[in-house]
Amino acid sequence: MNRSLRSLRQTLLLCALITLTACSSDNDDTTTTVSDTWAFVAARASDFSSGQTERLAVGSTIAAAGALDATGSDIRVTSDGESVYQLGRFSLDNVTKYNPDDVSAPIYQYSVIDSDAAEGEGANPYQVVFANDSKAYVIRYGSPRVWIINPSADNEAAFKIGELDLSAYDALDITPEANGAVIVNEKLYILMERLERPAFSVGRPGYVAVFNTVDDTEIDTMMGIEDGLPGIPLNIQNPDALQYSAADGLLYLIGRGNSFAAQTPGLNRLTGGIESIDPDTYERLTVLDDGTETGEETDTTVEFMNGLLVVSATRAYVITTESFGNNSLRSLNLLTNTFDEGAVADLANKDLTTMAVGPQNRLWVGQGGDEPGFVLLDPATGEDLGITVNTNQVPVNVVFLPRDNAPSETGN
Repeated sequence: MNRSLRSLRQTLLLCALITLTACSSDNDDTTTTVSDTWAFVAARASDFSSGQTERLAVGSTIAAAGALDATGSDIRVTSDGESVYQLGRFSLDNVTKYNPDDVSAPIYQYSVIDSDAAEGEGANPYQVVFANDSKAYVIRYGSPRVWIINPSADNEAAFKIGELDLSAYDALDITPEANGAVIVNEKLYILMERLERPAFSVGRPGYVAVFNTVDDTEIDTMMGIEDGLPGIPLNIQNPDALQYSAADGLLYLIGRGNSFAAQTPGLNRLTGGIESIDPDTYERLTVLDDGTETGEETDTTVEFMNGLLVVSATRAYVITTESFGNNSLRSLNLLTNTFDEGAVADLANKDLTTMAVGPQNRLWVGQGGDEPGFVLLDPATGEDLGITVNTNQVPVNVVFLPRDNAPSETGN
């Protein structure tokens, strides 16, 4: 595939020009819909007993259109703009590729466990980042080695084609807990939590390593000289949600801080916030600090930042968390670096799980509860569009891609 066509398909992956009006995900739905986009939703049972990726046909209506095989609850879904890849994370340790137009059987399922791994040792793949049709990177949370793969491989022996070594970022631990990555201008940026095992305690700032995707050599950013490391040290701890904003040319990420710790007098758990990184100069800036906890007995409500989605040069959305399943959606003004007042669209004290910008530039906000699914908002204003999308299980992430040979009418 030529570069321009591939770029077009990847753009359509995020913004397909269609009209949304309805919602349903029941498997026996008979709604007729003009559909030219697929939405693939990785979802889990409310009790974490199982998981499944659900397929939705998105067009003049939104309707269920099948599902991938049921599996464990710790799954995510991603796409290269043409195919769909399901990541089996903890204890699953695999990548499964599907044709989005035919999910009756996978194209392949390959393990991402090292050949020399000890019995019971997993890899926990968190993300796949695609450089081109024949090269991608598997970010493995459970290993200090990133796999370089050929996503088009027709057999498992040809799947893995190389490695990147991140062990220097946590020389005394098993792994630096790499949990995300993005490619910008032939540079691979890899985000690492750098937690302290075996308790996964939060005691060190996160890091971003930078690799050249042409020859897979690590780039010395000159930002980690004090630590003797080539990467970019962060001001925040327990980082997540690394993303690139084409609107202002910056990388953004969120720090969840010491959200694992029980409240202890004198302990500041608020060591997170939001940072930006210039991908050319590697300069980092604090966009928003999450504050300082006093540790006093009256200090019982602490909100951690637990999700981030930058939608323009002036606006981002942040999921804040008070406790598990108790979240709120906030709008962040990137001109003033302050939250707008109140929760967005009355989404306060809800089980909010994920965010993504989908077809016709709609913001999909995932939620659990008795009726799991998505609420659709206008990302420019935060206005509730009055559109809900039901799913069978709790959504944990969603990707969109164009549908090949879309019929004018589809009954499911």
